[in-house]
Parts: sequence; structure tokens; C-alpha cells
Amino acid sequence: MTGDITAMSWNVRGEISISDDRMQRQLRFLDDHTTDIDFFSFQAVNYEKGSAGNREGQLGVFLDYFSAHDYHVVHTGDWARELAESSVQPHANIDAPHNRCNLIASRWPIERRPLTLRNHGDRKPRKLDYYYSHFPDKMLVAGTDLSRSDAIAANELELWNVGIINGANWGEEKTNMLETVYARVHHTDSKYGHSCPSRW
Repeated sequence: MTGDITAMSWNVRGEISISDDRMQRQLRFLDDHTTDIDFFSFQAVNYEKGSAGNREGQLGVFLDYFSAHDYHVVHTGDWARELAESSVQPHANIDAPHNRCNLIASRWPIERRPLTLRNHGDRKPRKLDYYYSHFPDKMLVAGTDLSRSDAIAANELELWNVGIINGANWGEEKTNMLETVYARVHHTDSKYGHSCPSRW
């Protein structure tokens, strides 16, 4: 038996500190319109400490929200924070793009997958892997365990949540991110078949 899977993608615009009023309006929107969603894919989630006590910006509020609604969550907030605080070039001179992260919430167990720079030669050249962008915190790849669902035929599902950099400020990096995603999807084999570059 196979069932439908519903997903929602939302740029929640956390590039700057978010007000409590706006945060509450986003939560009310979730309560009113998204009770039947299986996967949430959020981009531009602010992780800075907010005025709502010890919760940290949008990220902390969303983590609390999804936990209360029995969702499993992965995010890149730790990557973004580490890069924002890095003194290693080129990240030492990068400010704004690292103040936000990506988040995926799932009704089923989910785990974040690593983005290694190395490969083992499995159907690809034994060199560096396909990774061109300086913004790894903007590409979240996760695997979900659907084996407990009788309504879904597949046992797992791979989810991609990519926040493409603003081309007006980071034109070259926008291209780099698109090339990274294209190369990784196009050169990734899976039991579900190859991705088709003509549909990308």
C-alpha cells in the first residue's frame, strides 16, 4: 500500500532578528494551515538568542514547537554558528549569510547526513567530491526512516533543503551552490534510479 506524502517549503525570513509578534504569527499560521503536513523544509531560520527568554531566535522556538507536535527535526544551526564565529579564511570575512540556517521537520525519525569533501571512487573519480560552495550550512541533506509506516511503500526517503545565497550580494556563490546541488544529485546513484539532469 502506498500513501501520499505532504511537504511544505517556507523561507521564514530570519536574516535579521525576528520580533516576538512576527514569530507568534508564524506559529499561528502553522497551527491554522499545516496540521496535515508530513515534512517541513524551512530556510533562513535565525538562530540568534531572542527576547523570549533562553530560547534562541526562530530556531529555538521552532524546535520547541515541533517537539510539542511530535515531529523529528534536523537543522544546520550548529554549522552556521561555527562558521560565523570562525577566524579561518574565507569565513572570517563572511557575516550575514551565516546568521541563519536550514531546518527539516519530519513525522518520522530523521537524521542529518554528512557532506564530505572526499569520495571512495564509487562510480566517481577518486578526487575531491562535488562541492563548490563556501556555504555548507545552506545545504541540509537528511534521511528519514519510513519503515514503521504501513501507508508508505519505501523504507526511507532522502530529503534536500538548500538555501540558495542571494545573487545580488553573492553572485558567484549563488552559482557555486547551484552547481554543487546539481553535481551531487546528478552523480548520486540510489536504488530509486538516477536523477535526470534534463528535469533539473
